[in-house]
Amino acid sequence: AEEERQTATADFACREATLYPATAVVAAELGPAFVEANRDQIESLMPPESEESETVTVPPDLGTGDVQVTLLWTAGVDLDLRVGDPQGATVDYRQRTSPSGGVLDRDANRGCGGIVPDPVENVYWPDGEAPRGSYRVEVTLFSSCNAGGVPVEFTLIVQTEGRILIRDTRTIESGSYQ
Repeated sequence: AEEERQTATADFACREATLYPATAVVAAELGPAFVEANRDQIESLMPPESEESETVTVPPDLGTGDVQVTLLWTAGVDLDLRVGDPQGATVDYRQRTSPSGGVLDRDANRGCGGIVPDPVENVYWPDGEAPRGSYRVEVTLFSSCNAGGVPVEFTLIVQTEGRILIRDTRTIESGSYQ
């Protein structure tokens, strides 16, 4: 039994030292060719983009990139968009940029000044700058601006590399939505 344990231990050590690294090298070399050769089959397994997401109208002059989070609403209130990146940094009206490259490029109805009819807030990471991982998104009703427009319906759109991943319409009366 002891000899079998030693043989098994040596076998696992050999695999760890030689087989697994060799397999990784082969997979890295053959992977792109495999994906290209099987592109149609792989794409057929991906869920189709919903038609609803194609009807989203966002201003064309917003910053875009690897990750883009856009908040749209139609009331004369001040909603705030806050996006936390995988490295723990937050982009919002107080911190308009992050060390990872995130930028708040649109902050509508800020402090209830200059109320616009179709407010938009937008946070994005330019191409090649977005860190990989999970992002945290929060929408806060900062002020009703004495507009009496509460509750407020808003639409949140999350895109990666130009593809809409989330399009969610919600209503907020107070506090925050995460």
